[in-house]
Amino acid sequence: MLVNKEKILYFLHKAVDLQYNNFIIAQSRPLPPPESNAQSTRFPRLIIPLHNPKPMRYACNNSICERDFLPGEVLICPGDAWSQELWHKPHQMLSLVFHERFIRTIYIDQHQDSPPRPLSNGPDIFYHSINKLNLQGVHTLQALCNATADSPATYYNFMAMLKIVIGNIEQPNEEKRDRSRFLWECIQEYIERSFSQELSRYSIAKDLRITPSHLSRLVHKYTGSGVNEYLTRIRMEHALHLLGDKSISVDEIATQCGYNYTSYFIRIFRKYFGDSPGDYRNRKSSSQM
Repeated sequence: MLVNKEKILYFLHKAVDLQYNNFIIAQSRPLPPPESNAQSTRFPRLIIPLHNPKPMRYACNNSICERDFLPGEVLICPGDAWSQELWHKPHQMLSLVFHERFIRTIYIDQHQDSPPRPLSNGPDIFYHSINKLNLQGVHTLQALCNATADSPATYYNFMAMLKIVIGNIEQPNEEKRDRSRFLWECIQEYIERSFSQELSRYSIAKDLRITPSHLSRLVHKYTGSGVNEYLTRIRMEHALHLLGDKSISVDEIATQCGYNYTSYFIRIFRKYFGDSPGDYRNRKSSSQM
């Protein structure tokens, strides 16, 4: 994995030059299969193929869809949507994730003989911006995530979003990067993207190519808690979000939050909030009546 601002800008400019003809907006339901390792980033995300078809699985029109996205097609994932990248075909792609604190941009060149990405070393080129989206960018992103896929405005909002991201990364203060802070943001992004999977201090450190002790020091420095405590906090926040949808069962919520056993999830939830998930949902529903 190479952290490189100039190369990410090169591929972003290549994305601007493509002729776009199709935008698909992913949805949150139906939920992904438990074994899929689909990503629910909690933050808006754009998948942009640059060369060759990019296979994707996602929710759309009340069903789980799977198709190849060609260059000129874009998958838009609002913050509550999920997507699953598939790796059985060679392709080149960009992924943009819009965090509250920064913009994460990655480039992947998946070769025919490369292993599936979850088993390999992550993106080929990777960049976190120091700057978060400005107000213009926030409004453009909101319009894009709430757009109608076949609306002409979707194209113009998308092109504006690409140029806003390029302008954000090109700012002079992007050169003044604190390595410790940057690595912490990488840790945050990794956990927020992967919390629904089986994680441990050792697996996170291995994937990020740092030692477990270094991981623990950084998590404690920026959160005051340990790695497992921080991971639990992220999972519990997502559980609260899912409990707001009464159509999602507690069993499904446990799976989506990375727990293999509902009983264990309920025990952790009760310890964290003082209520079982069902009691919490009922109490919140009563208070809103």
